[in-house]
Parts: sequence; structure tokens; C-alpha cells
Amino acid sequence: MAGYSFIPLEMREELLAGVRYMKTLANRFRIVDPMKVEKFGDHLLEILAKKFTGHWYPEEPMKDQAYRCIRINKNDRDETILEACIHSGLNYQDLPLPKEMTLWIDPYEVSCQLHEYSRPYTVATFDPRKPRHPLEEGQVAAVSGPVTCSTPPLEDDGSTPRQWSQNVEEIWKNPIPLQAPRPGFRTASPLWIPRCRAPQFSP
Repeated sequence: MAGYSFIPLEMREELLAGVRYMKTLANRFRIVDPMKVEKFGDHLLEILAKKFTGHWYPEEPMKDQAYRCIRINKNDRDETILEACIHSGLNYQDLPLPKEMTLWIDPYEVSCQLHEYSRPYTVATFDPRKPRHPLEEGQVAAVSGPVTCSTPPLEDDGSTPRQWSQNVEEIWKNPIPLQAPRPGFRTASPLWIPRCRAPQFSP
């Protein structure tokens, strides 16, 4: 899958950022075979690219947002994660994913929420004014500099090993350079509206 040319150009950066973040969560304690995690990421990219095609609206980023979210809780296991695990030889239950989380992959922004009532945080944002160029033959796709990226807070969701003693930055190591988190405005999960997209009301 070198180059990831199968990913539609308009969603390439967002998908790469979202899947890189899922790969980090899937091996945040470094107890999973890294080669299998890489295969997991490649298959997840392919699955999401197919799923999002026809449900991606750069001119209306909020449209179909619920369809593009990856949702995990104690009662539900996301089908895309399950399928990627099957193709990569991983057992879903062996991944140290948070017990509850929602990851939104939207045009120009990837964001996450760890618990139903916790504050959503931004994983990566992209400048809508920046042109996106097709990959040349043999070129490997990469996330080209998100505007903002934040590290989530460590929360006691029951998925942290008792013996784990490294600091929060290491536990939630983000694959993209960290910058200051950007506040967001949230409605009931699984939908939320980042402040930059929320309607502006006069007092």
C-alpha cells in the first residue's frame, strides 16, 4: 500500500492523521506486535477510505459526521476496528484501547472524546485553503503539518495497567508534534461541533 494512492485526495490527510492516532492508542503500552499494528493501520485506512467515499463533504464538514465516527464503549465494538483486526491477525480484546471513546474524522479536522461527558479535544486540524496535490509514482503519503494537535488527558478508564508509571505524555504519545489544545463546543455524543464551525450568536 505504498503511497496510499487508493485514498481519495480530498480526505487523505485527515484519514492518515486519524489512523495514525488509532495506531498509537492500539499500542500505547507497547505490548502489541508493532508489525501487526502497522498492518492494522493499513487495513483500517483501506476500510475507512471505502466507507467514507460518498460521505465526505469539504464544503459542509458537519454533514454525515456521525457516519464518519469511530465509536467504542463497553457495549459496542466498532465494526471497522474489528475488521481491521481480523485482516491483521490481531485480537480486538488484546488492544489496550480506551473502554469508551469516540473519534471523529471530518474534513479539515480529527477530534476525539474519551468519555460521554468529558471534554472533546483536537487531534489534528488542516488548513482548508491549502491545496492538496496528487502523489507522484512511488511517493509515500504523509500528514503535511496539521495546524493544531493536542494530547488527551489521562483518565481512569480501567484500561491502564496498574504497573504503568510513565508520564501522561508517554502514555498518550501522539504521532504528530504537540501544540496547545483548542477548546471545542460539544453537543450530545456522537456529534459535537468544534468552535470554529459552531454558529455564532450575538448576546
